[in-house]
Amino acid sequence: MSEKPTLRLINFRQSTHQGQPVYLLTDELVGYQLRLPPLQAQIAALCNGERSLEEIYQKTAELAGFPFEKQAVADTVKHLDEAYMLDSGRFA
Repeated sequence: MSEKPTLRLINFRQSTHQGQPVYLLTDELVGYQLRLPPLQAQIAALCNGERSLEEIYQKTAELAGFPFEKQAVADTVKHLDEAYMLDSGRFA
């Protein structure tokens, strides 16, 4: 996994699931869809290849207005990579 993860060209769409806000990330190329809660979607949106995991954490905490477990960033990035949504060796 890259130290500065890059999200592939993915469509983001806000939705709800069981009455809770979620974001649907859709990869039109392979037809895969991933549902993320708002905090994880914000982490995903910051994966632009220019920020380290620490910088993604700092910006997400700033935007969210509250601190959270730093491990959530690494876990979310790992989840995105496993779903082939990052521009990484796994997708190539």
